[in-house]
Amino acid sequence: MSTSHPRKSRAQVDSISRSGNALQAYALEAVYGLVSQQISGVAQLVTNERRGVSSEVGMSIAPSIWLVNFALLYTLNPAVAADMPAKWAPIPSTVADAIVDSPTGQVPYSHNASALH
Repeated sequence: MSTSHPRKSRAQVDSISRSGNALQAYALEAVYGLVSQQISGVAQLVTNERRGVSSEVGMSIAPSIWLVNFALLYTLNPAVAADMPAKWAPIPSTVADAIVDSPTGQVPYSHNASALH
């Protein structure tokens, strides 16, 4: 299962960033990003629901975090922002369960590598 974020053209992004509301929108999204991270706890996982199917994804896929990262990258280097992934895949449930069960939100890659391929 994967989701595509519609890719904005350079002109669309330039138009948004030149508007008077760009900084205000960035600041608002940054606040939502902070709240998202606090809600997600130590595991830093977010539940995504698409077409009635729930799966866990990493914090970077939460809309508030993704938008803040895109805006920051675009401000610093538009070419890098244009290369942000348009597709994502959920974290396998066995790995997500291990992350949630871990007191630190971390699990050894070597114990979970086979589930990630």
